[in-house]
Amino acid sequence: MSDDAGENRALRWARLLHEESEAFERVRRNQVTASPAQRENFAREWFAAANAVLMMYLRSIVALHEGGPLVPAPGDVIGRAARLMEGFSVGVVPQVVDDINANGRPGYWPGERRDIAVALDYIRHVETGAIVDRKPNVTVHNAFDVDRTTVQNWAKDRERICAGLPQAPAECFPEALEHAGGQYQFNRTESKKERENKKTKKLSKAPKKP
Repeated sequence: MSDDAGENRALRWARLLHEESEAFERVRRNQVTASPAQRENFAREWFAAANAVLMMYLRSIVALHEGGPLVPAPGDVIGRAARLMEGFSVGVVPQVVDDINANGRPGYWPGERRDIAVALDYIRHVETGAIVDRKPNVTVHNAFDVDRTTVQNWAKDRERICAGLPQAPAECFPEALEHAGGQYQFNRTESKKERENKKTKKLSKAPKKP
């Protein structure tokens, strides 16, 4: 690894540690006084920041050719994660976990959010006149194989879904919509299979009546 690459790696590591620490402090300071929507945002920001730290540290341990384990070790972050696990092990759900959906809004997996954002980009391009489609919600409904109410709910949650994601250009459609819809359906099918397999295994382990 070159000196410049090593310096950039160290700077990024320092930035991630600082962001995680700041995010955790926002959670700690605002658990009582903040509104449900604010607590939800603070909790999600901290989990995202902690995940970024732990994943980068894990990669530094596994990919030793990239410069070896990062310094300093993220002891505070690992400790916070361990305390969460300790609570889960005895059936206690920490406040910060409850706060993830404090405002009553379920989240989206990153891949799912990107696919839905493409659908919302398509609708936005229709609204601005860049794409001609008399019934864009129906087009999205067909591409993603979801009911129309789901498409309407996505549109209402556009700001949260699309936050931080680049908008797909109008010229990428309809191919981008077809790809995103296919990916969305595939992921939902795989998730459904996984849930069914877990249910089957659980039933197979249940004691049989004599």
